[in-house]
Amino acid sequence: MRRLEEEGVIHRYVALLDPKLVNRDLMVMVRVTLDKQTKQGFEDFADKMRARPEVLECYLCLGDTDYLLKVCVADLDAYQNFLVEVLAAIPGVRNTDSTIIVKQEKYTTSLPLE
Repeated sequence: MRRLEEEGVIHRYVALLDPKLVNRDLMVMVRVTLDKQTKQGFEDFADKMRARPEVLECYLCLGDTDYLLKVCVADLDAYQNFLVEVLAAIPGVRNTDSTIIVKQEKYTTSLPLE
């Protein structure tokens, strides 16, 4: 562990919380399409997502989707508020497509080491 820390392989340590016990029961995967694919547009969107506590993960993608987000909120009302007040309010966001997660079948944060 110490060697991995010294080599920069381990970035940080975190506690994994049970979303139900901290009132974050609704998980949504959101595909976001921007109006234009510009460097500034990508940077602005990513900066805004990094600042949002309900956005657990944000990925820049290739293909039909520009960004894939993993959003964790209390309930459907909280997600609607995030969608309308945050995502739809960002200049350059053309489209969003949301998928509500019903059941998590697998979850891990560990990477296999050989």
